[in-house]
Order: sequence, then structure tokens, then C-alpha cells
Amino acid sequence: MPVGFGILGAGAISRHFVSALDLVRDAQVVAVASRTESRASAFAGELGIPHWYADYERLVSDPRVNVVYVATPAGLHHEHSLLAIEAGKAVLCEKPFATSAAQARRVAQAARTRGVFCMEAMWMRFLPLVRDLARRVSRGDIGSVRTLQADLSFPIPFAEGSRYYDARLGGGSLLDLGVYPVSLTSMLLGQPTDVLAAQTTGPGGVDAQMVVTLAYPEALATLTCGFTGTGRNGAYIMGTEGSIEIDAPIYAPTSMRITRTGAAVPKGGGEQGGLSRRLERLPGAIELRRRLGPYLKPLVRGNRERVTRHFRRYGYQFEAEEAVRCIQAGSTESAIMPLDETIAVMDIVDAAGNAARRAR
Repeated sequence: MPVGFGILGAGAISRHFVSALDLVRDAQVVAVASRTESRASAFAGELGIPHWYADYERLVSDPRVNVVYVATPAGLHHEHSLLAIEAGKAVLCEKPFATSAAQARRVAQAARTRGVFCMEAMWMRFLPLVRDLARRVSRGDIGSVRTLQADLSFPIPFAEGSRYYDARLGGGSLLDLGVYPVSLTSMLLGQPTDVLAAQTTGPGGVDAQMVVTLAYPEALATLTCGFTGTGRNGAYIMGTEGSIEIDAPIYAPTSMRITRTGAAVPKGGGEQGGLSRRLERLPGAIELRRRLGPYLKPLVRGNRERVTRHFRRYGYQFEAEEAVRCIQAGSTESAIMPLDETIAVMDIVDAAGNAARRAR
């Protein structure tokens, strides 16, 4: 049976999401709502949506709507998710799920009490490459993770009325961009034992850029985000037996490079084989190995693999497919992105924000 989507919010992200639903079996968009009648009707006309409302309550009460996709500004996600849940609708809420862990817990509790499906639309977590990454790290392809570095930074100049610099609308680089590196780290390493952070403050009192360090019993993660310049926008994961470099953009990656340094080491010692022994006999071998060692080591002791996982359009179809699958199966949560995981991510975001404010 087809699942009817109601789109709450008529911005750019909603436009990408609706476009992706064309690729999802048993998904159909039946209605859209925006704050103004002209915006709602224009969005519906452009994308061929049969019904539109200038009232969010009318959308969530529409019997043709089975699941509400919440894509309003982050500061309103909590309120609008609860509105849909109270109407008995399933919810697929854009990232960040809320602006605090307390808000995320209230939404999760409401969904569980009402018995309706609820999931954060953290699209990165559903993409083919990220799902592949999670499997590889979990099965120990690079041994045990020891360090993780991730960044997401774009120049976003201040403008009056911009949601990026409005704390009431969930502005700030951590909630808007940093949530991606945080979510990736939580997926691979879980909840940290300690959180340190520092920020520079921009207009509106929001964080314009931030550096976050997450400490684990045997690992460290360094995460950066900001509105002040263009960053690397990828990630690097080092393990005891190799490393993985995720190419930009971290929120929608299609390629990664895996270097294994432990699997090919000969049993019984650190001797690296014929190539290494020949290098040692060359004049100036010590200086040569010092200079070229970081580049030669992967070739001598391990192997490299480039992995690509392309997808059509923006990639929102994968989170939509999971929502449809869960709703049709009668599941109230996703195993890929359960509510407890969303709350855990928001706990880290809260801790980072608090640590950065204390450090100022």
C-alpha cells in the first residue's frame, strides 16, 4: 500500500526531498504546507503536489497523509514533530532533529507513547557509502579505531534575518554543519567519555566556527565546523591496522580510500619483505626511509582500495525508503537510525556547546 507523504515546509531541502521520492517505490507526495498561501501553492504547482495548505495543522490532520516530513527551520523541529505525532502521524524530521537533547527526548517519548513511527532524516547515515563504511569499521577492516578527524565548513556571510545566525531558529555552525561530523563519530565510536570544545562567536551570538574533541577509552575524535571559510569537508579514520579517508562532501560522500597496513605484515616479526631489505642496502638508506617512509609503508606492508558508491540526485531517497519500509512493516523506529541514537548525538552536541561556552 502506498505511503502518503505530507511535506511540512517549502524550502530547498523539501524540494530535493520531493524530487527524490520519485525514486522510491510506494511513496507518494499528497500535500505540502507552508507559512504563506502563495509559497505553498507555488511549491505544489511546481512539483505537481495535489493538495497544499497555509496551515500546518490542516496538513497533519489530512487523512491522506501517513507520514509528515518536517523540514522547517531547526528551531521549530521540536514543535512541528510534536504537532504531527499528536495527530497520529508518523514523522520523518530533518536534521538536526531538535536543538537540544531534552527536546529530542520529548519527541521520542511522545512518538513511543502514541505508537507512531519517528526517525531523524540524517540523510548521510542512509547513503550507500556510509552504510558500507559502518560495516567495514564494525568488522575490523582497519583494526580498532584510534583517531577520527572530520570537518564540515562553508563560508556563510551574515545577513539580516538569516536562519544561520538566529539562535531561535537553531542557528550556529554546530547545529547546522557540525551535526554531520558528530553523527558520523557517534555511528563509529559511540558515546564519548569526555567532550572539549572551543568556538568563535558570530553575529546573533551563535557559534561561527567550532572545534570539538571527543575522548574515548582508546580513541580521540577531532571535529571542526564553521561559517567562516571552506574546509576540507571530509573525514579521516585511523585504525590499528589501516585507515579510511572519506572524500568530500562528508554529508553526501560517494568515495573513500582504504589503506590496510596490518594484514600483510609477515608472521613472526616486523621485517617488511624484499623491497624493504633492498632499500636498506642503498646508500643513504636511513635518510631515504625517513623521508619516504610514510609513502612507502602502505605499499610495502599493505594495500590500498578505492571504493565508490554513486547514487542518483541528492540521495534523499535512501532515508525515504527506510521510512516507507518501517511504516509498511509496522515498525515505530529504524534500526539504522533509532531514536536513542538521535538522542545520543544530541547529547554530544549539547556537551560540545556547553564546553565551548565555558571556554570563552
